Amino acid sequence: MIMEGHSGSVSSVAFSPNGAHVVSGSDDKTVRIWDATTGTEVTKMEGHSGSVWSVAFSPDGARVVSGSYDNTVRIWDATTGTEVTKMEGHSGSVLSVAFSPDGARVVSGSGDITVRIWDATTGTEVTKMEGHSDWVLSVAFSPDGAHVVSGSDDKTVRIWQRLTYLLPSQRLLHLWIFQKDGWVVLRKHPHIRLFWYPPELQPTLLVPHCLHLISNMGQTRLEFHTRSLGSDWQQIYHSPPMYHLSRSLFGTLAYVLFASFLWHYIRPLFLQFA
Repeated sequence: MIMEGHSGSVSSVAFSPNGAHVVSGSDDKTVRIWDATTGTEVTKMEGHSGSVWSVAFSPDGARVVSGSYDNTVRIWDATTGTEVTKMEGHSGSVLSVAFSPDGARVVSGSGDITVRIWDATTGTEVTKMEGHSDWVLSVAFSPDGAHVVSGSDDKTVRIWQRLTYLLPSQRLLHLWIFQKDGWVVLRKHPHIRLFWYPPELQPTLLVPHCLHLISNMGQTRLEFHTRSLGSDWQQIYHSPPMYHLSRSLFGTLAYVLFASFLWHYIRPLFLQFA
């Protein structure tokens, strides 16, 4: 089968995840999607002002990412051909692009000798990775999305550590762990305790892909009393004496103020009608 329509060299091609379509990027500055069965052009995406060097489908096949000689990375709607996001920051041609396995991020390699990670929704640059001494010609995520690999004209292949490209909230998530006894501790220093949450309440946690929230009810009230949290909490927490003293003083003060209010404002009313 032959798919014809481009007016310039075709620099990059890729199948959609379901194999039904093919995407291509060309020197004619366009990105095109083709029916893999009939060879018919389905969509033409225009917007780049330079040759398109690299293209790829998102894992769900709904979007296409492209990298161009115009130094930009762009994400397109694979059905309508509409430009969804434009990512700017590279100072050289974008030679290679790829989606992360979850489709949340995009990696790009450039003639400016950097590898960059972008948020696929907002287009925000998450991290810039430097180390190559020549053009970065190829980039890819590992199957679990934990690492990025890059190949360069400097004759090296490099694997970048996970924490170099995670968002701040995601980095925090990978710095600590939730132990079965309820303690949140530093991953590399489990003796450092950060927070305690009742183990029996762990099923109430709402866990998105990048955050741990203490409650899915909108708010959480913490009461540091053994009657609320049980015997396990009693073994590791003792309220300071000042806490009980302050409660006693506050109660006494409240009683005095209330009695004073009754004496000065309510009593005269009764005397008036007596």
